[in-house]
Amino acid sequence: MLECLLKSDERQGKIATLIIDEAHKLRPEALEEIRLVGNLDSLQIVLVGQNELTEILNREDLRPLKQRIALRLSIDPLSEAEVGQYISHRWTRAGGQSPSPFSHEAIQVITQQSHGIPRLINTICANALLLALQEQASVVSIKHILEASATLQVPLRTSGAAS
Repeated sequence: MLECLLKSDERQGKIATLIIDEAHKLRPEALEEIRLVGNLDSLQIVLVGQNELTEILNREDLRPLKQRIALRLSIDPLSEAEVGQYISHRWTRAGGQSPSPFSHEAIQVITQQSHGIPRLINTICANALLLALQEQASVVSIKHILEASATLQVPLRTSGAAS
């Protein structure tokens, strides 16, 4: 059935794309199946995953799949300035008024606690915003960030730790 769909798309000049998110969670057997499906010329496959995906693809038994990868992209952890810009952008895109309610000090702690990882930044910020809202605070403080991090069981980091 997949082959018929792909052939139909190919006749129409279309290229089908299979996007697999959280690919780092797949078993090696599933990744091998993906490699076999990748033999279909009119199908592009995009694997999206955490940094562990690179480690998984470095396994000897997955070398044939790794050899078929035409493009690799990664997102490095965000710097403190980038975290501030990221939070500000997400705040305004969500309809919030500029500036965001996160103090400069709170952004520093978010950077430390999240290691600059966008998904973790989002989760910490969402939880800290709820804590600030409960207190009817207009600014998200370091206290809110630390409490949110503790609730999420994010290992606490000191300001001297590398981010």
